[in-house]
Amino acid sequence: MTRLSTAKRQKILDLYEPVNSEPLSLSVIACRVPCDRSTVRRVLQRVRSLGKLNYDICPKGQPHVLSKQDLRELQLALDHGNAQDATNAQRKVTPHASA
Repeated sequence: MTRLSTAKRQKILDLYEPVNSEPLSLSVIACRVPCDRSTVRRVLQRVRSLGKLNYDICPKGQPHVLSKQDLRELQLALDHGNAQDATNAQRKVTPHASA
């Protein structure tokens, strides 16, 4: 399954909430974007619940294994006050592992 781009999410929202006409059905929107009808429904539900279009999508699957060098750099970042906590340190030091 591929991640839906922000542009496609915006297009779904624009087609569902048009300015001068009636909203299109989920099936018609899915044909125009193109994506699955359930994807359209899921995007609209997330926008309704979160109130924003650019929501974070949590990565799924097994977390990355950090190397010894990554762990050393993380420890240094925490020791020197360059990060508030382990999560913040990981995002700063190893962005490849926290993507």
